[in-house]
Amino acid sequence: MILIKTRINEIVKDIIKNDSNLCKREIKCSYVDDSSRMPHYNRYIQVRTAFSNLQTIHYEFILGKWELHIEKPIIDDGYNYFRIMEYLKNETRKKDCIQWEIYDDVYIARYNVEIASENDIKLGLEFLYNTFDSLLENCNKIFKKVDLSSRYELVSELKDIDGNDEVMLRMMKLKDLFDLKLTIPDYQRIYCWKDNDIEKLWNTFLEIHNGSDYHLGTIILHKNNENNYDIIDGQQRLVTITIILRALGYSGNMPLLLQRFVSNEACKNISNAKYVVKNIISCNKDRYENVKNNILEHLRFSILILQSENLDLAYTFFSTQNSRGVRLSDFDILKAHHLRFLVTNDIQSEHLARRWNSISQEYESTNELIIEKSLGLYLFRIRKWMRKHSCDWFESNRPIKEEYSAAPIILGIPPFCERFYFYEKIQGGSHFFAFSEHFVELYKQFIRTPQVYLLRKYLLAESHWKYESAIETVLFAYFTKFGKQYFSEAIYCIIGVIAQHRYTKRAIQYKINEYVNDSELIMMIDQATSPSFFLAETLSLIKISGRDLDKNDIKRRFYHLICKFFKSLNDVELINNEEDLRMARFTDSFIESRKNEEYE
Repeated sequence: MILIKTRINEIVKDIIKNDSNLCKREIKCSYVDDSSRMPHYNRYIQVRTAFSNLQTIHYEFILGKWELHIEKPIIDDGYNYFRIMEYLKNETRKKDCIQWEIYDDVYIARYNVEIASENDIKLGLEFLYNTFDSLLENCNKIFKKVDLSSRYELVSELKDIDGNDEVMLRMMKLKDLFDLKLTIPDYQRIYCWKDNDIEKLWNTFLEIHNGSDYHLGTIILHKNNENNYDIIDGQQRLVTITIILRALGYSGNMPLLLQRFVSNEACKNISNAKYVVKNIISCNKDRYENVKNNILEHLRFSILILQSENLDLAYTFFSTQNSRGVRLSDFDILKAHHLRFLVTNDIQSEHLARRWNSISQEYESTNELIIEKSLGLYLFRIRKWMRKHSCDWFESNRPIKEEYSAAPIILGIPPFCERFYFYEKIQGGSHFFAFSEHFVELYKQFIRTPQVYLLRKYLLAESHWKYESAIETVLFAYFTKFGKQYFSEAIYCIIGVIAQHRYTKRAIQYKINEYVNDSELIMMIDQATSPSFFLAETLSLIKISGRDLDKNDIKRRFYHLICKFFKSLNDVELINNEEDLRMARFTDSFIESRKNEEYE
């Protein structure tokens, strides 16, 4: 791949130009040869599909792989992209070389074949075209674009059925909307728009024709007891519009200027938004007066106002509405879902909301959110495997939200929880927040162990990372029950069992997950009253040795990396802390001899 990076855009252009099926396709190249940047930075190429415009559904060559990307637009265009993804995934489920993932709210179908030559690039694009184009043409017929104006009629029907004024719908200009006392409630997510989001919104304003109104989606508000209007949906758009109007010199009502952002991350994002807006306006000086007038006079919103004193209705809308700006994450919705159980205790609600905001914004050194790795990946898998359920994210639109929602109870029988077992039922309210914080803190201790540090050092190359992730998941389940007791011995056993799949099968993620699920490792941990029972049971499952594999095979390379891992457990240069060295040592001579025989 190194030899062709500098001319990747020319290669793809030639492929498209010379292919009768692709010759009219729009492409977007960003493959620049800039040695001052990281090797993967700003290097991708997008090719239009048969379905929609380049921005929403496209083929993309990135990080040496061809992928199909399904990306929701900032402004809702009426298509249900989740249903489109489900249709495509179901139609291609028998193709082992296609791997489906979700990354930053982008649905990705990856052609999981290494690209090693110019011909491979051509074959990869042709494979995606032959696989998906006819399906995407069907999507044009199956998934009709929804008339956004008609969906609001359902609210009027709701009002008529209820026979009260709990729900009101108004079409309002932005100027009139800003005359209301708008506030951002604790259960809302932080402001998180990035450069691209802000630029797209600005470009939308440029497209407004003079004298023509422009509809920018729905804003959902909840009128509280103090006659303030809490923003349930629309915060990202309204905060950004406030920043833009302020930069354009508007001096009228802008209620969100009175809001204080406590989160450090939100403050950084606000500062960045101001910087981005300043740069945009400086490049459009001849047009900004026209833009300001269009925003104030011609921007229209459908304003849904919830007036019920009971917050349940507000939380319901918050939980089901997708933000037009940034899709609400499952963790945002879980926060709102569990705060609703505390509506009679405002002090506790505010306290738990602030603590949740704090733990949900912590990052690992790898720049990954700790809560997404601990609750969203490892604990999620553990809970699914404990009940012999699939942990495939595409089984549900909101898998994390469904897993950690309050479990049903019998009202007359009080629930007793807070044992903080990884598989226990979730009780609505304070139990969920305490449960989450407990496992987040355990995860932070877990990733500081030398064993986890070395696993990530050696087993993240090639497709080995899929097995490393499964190993870490099972190891985290062990850690939550037994802590650091016989930790290295547990790693030897867990690696040994999971390596059986690596040595005999292909590295397909859902197949790995199925294998770990079928191996019942999580149930073994749960049923073991001491490490001894778990270690003895797993040892009996290790049948195949990596020493007998072909020398040049990827499976053999995986085996050699495990050898390096175990050798490094005694390396004083890698582990220079005496306590960590002591914890990394094997204390059971039988398992240590098995380890030495296999890996040294």
